[in-house]
Amino acid sequence: MKQETILFARQAILNSQYKIYAYQLLLAHTTASTEEGFSNILSSLFLDLPIDNVVENKPAFIDMNISDIQALPTLPENKIVIFVNATQAKILQYSSELKSLTANGYHFGLINPNIESLTDDALTFFTYIKLSIALYGVNDVIALANSEQLHNKKVILTDLTIKQQLDKITELTKIKLFSGDLLNIREDVTGNKVPTYTSLISKVLTLINSPLVNLRDISSAIEVDSTLAYKIIKLTKSAMYYQNFNITNVQRALEVIGLRDLTKWFGMALLTSIEGKPDCLYRMAISRAYFTQSIAEALYPKIEGAFITGLFSYLPVFFNEDMKTLLKGLPLSPAVNNALIHHSGKLGTALKITCLYEAGQWDKIPFSNFKDVELNKEQLKEMYITSLQKTQELEF
Repeated sequence: MKQETILFARQAILNSQYKIYAYQLLLAHTTASTEEGFSNILSSLFLDLPIDNVVENKPAFIDMNISDIQALPTLPENKIVIFVNATQAKILQYSSELKSLTANGYHFGLINPNIESLTDDALTFFTYIKLSIALYGVNDVIALANSEQLHNKKVILTDLTIKQQLDKITELTKIKLFSGDLLNIREDVTGNKVPTYTSLISKVLTLINSPLVNLRDISSAIEVDSTLAYKIIKLTKSAMYYQNFNITNVQRALEVIGLRDLTKWFGMALLTSIEGKPDCLYRMAISRAYFTQSIAEALYPKIEGAFITGLFSYLPVFFNEDMKTLLKGLPLSPAVNNALIHHSGKLGTALKITCLYEAGQWDKIPFSNFKDVELNKEQLKEMYITSLQKTQELEF
């Protein structure tokens, strides 16, 4: 019997400094109807995937049914945290398994528990507690986080949508970990430099697309912003295939990159130059760009613009402005514009697949439409892993 392809994606868990503390792993395992089948899936996840690269040597959080903990394989290392949604009765039912697995290196967390119904003995198995702001509300989260029962637990706030919620809760509790919609968690670009950045994007892209392209003119435009100039040199020097070159200034960096990839590297340097955003956003944007490019190359081998489509799909996140407004006046091709605004056309198809995969909505990806180009689940998973690895190689 052919082994099932285990699709997965990751989502960042941030600490109070907006640094990545851990990664939540989203898993697709719809055909595991037996304990043995689920055990095989978990063994494949832990042993076959480059798990350290995927989670960048940070803790990996995995949600599952408490009944499935019986299928957990021998732990390859001690950074896996299993989260379950369980009642007092279920915890007692699986207490021997919880005790044994904890002794073997696993850590456990509870998802949105009914704290009042749990005894202290039941809570001793769990290091982490997830509390959903959408389920409990701000006031109840504050009360629970400050309760005696959770005094020694690491509480993770989930489903955040606005920064004011986070500010109030972190001010009144000891909660230091959170996840949610990063689009609205942070403030505007530091110093309100949006007009400056959009003007710079327009100028540099116009120069790149000019029939009489001149690297000296492009480097001069980039050097107007010292942070951007520094970032493009640093990114270029960190890329594995450019490390043997002596790169001392922007023009030399552009010469090494070459005209073909100039837009790609300018875009990456631009986004990583923007202050006031969580570090993980840079990685998310660049890995999405690589992933979108790989998907587009598989579906439409001769198409151009996929990398910048994936990268610029994060522009509203960085600039807190709607996509249509941001793209106004930028010299991008109609295909890229339509993909970014309407998710239409071939580039739009590639971007939609990327976004569905990242969100763990694998059932909405029309794999049956890709038989002619041989884009299957295994290939898509490998593309995703490669995009993460390429991003990890870069220094921001």
